[in-house]
Amino acid sequence: MRFYPTMSGIDVVLRDYVQGALYRHHGQYAKAISLYRQLITQHPDLDYVRLELGLMLMENKAWHEADQQFATVQRQALDPDAQHDVAMYRYMMQREQQWQFQAGVGLAHNNNINAANKDAFLRLPIAGPEGSTFWLPFAKSPDALPEAAWGLKYTASAQREQNLGGNHFYTLAAEGDGVNYRHHNAYSDQSITLRGGYKYQDVSTWFAVTPQLGKAWVGGKPYRHSHGLGIEAGYRPDMPWQFMGSFLWLNRDYDDPDYGAYDGPLRVYSLAAMRAFSPQLLVYGRAGMQNESARSGEYASRFPWFEVGASSTLGNVVGARLSVKYGHRHYKKPYALFLYTQRRDREIELNATLWKPGLTLYGFQPRLYASYSRHHSNLPMYARSQTEVALMLEKRL
Repeated sequence: MRFYPTMSGIDVVLRDYVQGALYRHHGQYAKAISLYRQLITQHPDLDYVRLELGLMLMENKAWHEADQQFATVQRQALDPDAQHDVAMYRYMMQREQQWQFQAGVGLAHNNNINAANKDAFLRLPIAGPEGSTFWLPFAKSPDALPEAAWGLKYTASAQREQNLGGNHFYTLAAEGDGVNYRHHNAYSDQSITLRGGYKYQDVSTWFAVTPQLGKAWVGGKPYRHSHGLGIEAGYRPDMPWQFMGSFLWLNRDYDDPDYGAYDGPLRVYSLAAMRAFSPQLLVYGRAGMQNESARSGEYASRFPWFEVGASSTLGNVVGARLSVKYGHRHYKKPYALFLYTQRRDREIELNATLWKPGLTLYGFQPRLYASYSRHHSNLPMYARSQTEVALMLEKRL
């Protein structure tokens, strides 16, 4: 078919129709759409060309213009199958632009809700003669050791993307999550984030700028509030591959004056690549840099990290998602309490999710989440580990 547009003595309309189909096949949607627009301008009665134009506009995320073409086609005498397809396309675009809700609730067990070091003694350095160091042990109180607890965990989100015309959208989103520990309410926490902004997207690229506001509570009391700006972009050169980059600037203020030393902006940069080897197997890799500024330099840090993960389903037997994240955290200012030693941490995080495709309970899908994190530090009191397992029931509303 690719030779047809170059042949002599052919029908001009058919030539342009074939050329547009070739453009579309090779992902050149702008050329294909422009060519089909010319065709229906010159020949308004070409209903099936108009239908193909609407379909290309829909694939290219120009939903408002696609809906206009479909509305025109629906008024024509198409065969019943084509009319059914047009109605389905319009419904799909309408549904995609409505509010999308998701909620989850479940039971979680965490073996270190207070993120404490397990050593029964706090060891502080004392400078000795000729540069030697003596570590003086102090017995910790029981509440300074890791505490385990069961908790009620919950999540909720709502988001919407509305086409403004062309490939331009506005986006709105609200996300909230939390966990309640009945017998350890001081460690119960909740957070909510609100986002809204602009997004450009077409069949192969997207770009979004979204200001955001955040609020967090711990133990039922206000803990932290934040505001910031997120920027993200993505590119799909072909079907298996996808590349993404993002930047987040977030200014954080702690509500308790005792935590004022932690106030300051957070900056996170990341790049990611994703490849779908099949509809059942997706693999990705990410790398990033997290810079945390703080009023006290002892809490300001730089954290380069990388992450790899995969998601797979084995028919209707099981679905699984696995990821590993590793990074080095470097603190800006030496710790006076530790003879002005520069703190250095190594952090690793493992996450796994399991579910059974198609299994639901009253419309909710059960999912089993497991996470493990370990912090190694050259300052012993900051070394810790944490394991959490949660069984959640989730649903898209």
